[in-house]
Amino acid sequence: MIISNLLLNFLKEEVRIHTNLYKKKSFFSYPFTIFIFFFLMTTGGIFLFDGYNPKHTGSFLINIFFIAGIMSGAFGLYAQDYLERKFGDFGKLFSNTQILPIKLNITFLTLSISDSIFYLFWFIIPTIAGFVSANWVMGYGLANFSSLLLNAFIVFTLGLFTTFLISVIYQKSKVFFYLIFLFLISFGFYLYINGFNLLMILSLFYLENNLLVLVMSLTLIFVFAMLSFMIIGNNFSTKKKQKKKEQKSLNFSSLPVNHYVFKDYIDLIRTGGMIGKPLFTVFIPAILLLILFSSIEILKTLNIDVLFFAIIIGTLSTQLLNSLINSDDFRYYRYLPVSLKNYIISKMQLSFVICFVMGIIILLFYSLNILLILKASIILIMLIFYNFCVSFYLTGLQPNENLMQSKNFIEYFIFYVPVLFAIIIINIFLDSLFSYIVSLVIILLLSKILLRFGIRKWNKSLF
Repeated sequence: MIISNLLLNFLKEEVRIHTNLYKKKSFFSYPFTIFIFFFLMTTGGIFLFDGYNPKHTGSFLINIFFIAGIMSGAFGLYAQDYLERKFGDFGKLFSNTQILPIKLNITFLTLSISDSIFYLFWFIIPTIAGFVSANWVMGYGLANFSSLLLNAFIVFTLGLFTTFLISVIYQKSKVFFYLIFLFLISFGFYLYINGFNLLMILSLFYLENNLLVLVMSLTLIFVFAMLSFMIIGNNFSTKKKQKKKEQKSLNFSSLPVNHYVFKDYIDLIRTGGMIGKPLFTVFIPAILLLILFSSIEILKTLNIDVLFFAIIIGTLSTQLLNSLINSDDFRYYRYLPVSLKNYIISKMQLSFVICFVMGIIILLFYSLNILLILKASIILIMLIFYNFCVSFYLTGLQPNENLMQSKNFIEYFIFYVPVLFAIIIINIFLDSLFSYIVSLVIILLLSKILLRFGIRKWNKSLF
């Protein structure tokens, strides 16, 4: 009874947050926007690519949903900040088991279930409906709509609970987490070298009506949920070793870095350690996407596979910036001499350094061609900065909530897709280092303009 009431309240609160940011029609029309978007994307793909196969494309979509679930489930990593950011000061009540008759593990288990249900109606159903409708219009039939939808929802939930469990383990015992992570990376790399795509197993129910895979997925969801439930406990406390040496206060005047950047660094350490957020928001999703996209022959045929990998990492980098924004709240600085410009630029600088280093590491695993890595590095710089500025201009200081509005989604598409097409065209037809440098200068100037307009726009709404 408590879980059902809590689940209903979480869903109501999710809707309330989104509808208070913009006009209600912009939020409630979002699923229809997603439907039209994927309908047009699928129709365009059928026209452009020879040998189109709806089964293979549907399997690809299922894998995308699994990775989306992986990116959505890191509740255990920054649990306390997540609740306080989502529910304001009221969120602090959830961490005090002496006040509320609700256990913390029940709270987060219910929260993860509510997220799965919310994404089912606001993203999964409209995406699958758009894909299936396009196939039907183009004469390919309904592409097993029910099995595709069921498979997509289950793998999304599996991805969410997988990250949920791993992030909880990370928060409780980093040593145990590193052992698990090292095993998974080694096992996945071994399979990849031997030409076995582990992600394709997830779509066997849709491809072959394999009930065993469906049952195994449901079992894993239940096991991961119960393990998370047992590990979380009733409070946020973790074991900390007491150091014998006295802790000295930091002398900000002697720091070689910007004070605001150092403050964001402290927030990063406080909410999951130095590598926690980058690992769950960029590195792991990027690795999975690279494995998935590496199976697409068209990328290798056009010689844009490394370029495309740089695009993936550059696009995902926004997730780290969003997580830094979500762990802080500019409202607390209103009465201090802190400007919005310093607040957001410092987060962009720290996010850029982390994402750029991770991107180079990932690209070096794929290729050791110096010229290719140099070109990919320039693309990384372009896309990371441009993504940051577009995201801030459109969504401000509530990026996760604001993006799920029809108006912002369409504007993001208009801002971002032409730049991607331009980069791909330059790579195919003007493949020279000079053209990349010119593109970098243009994109950085455009990013600076967007940042300036974004600061002006959100300053007005804050004060």
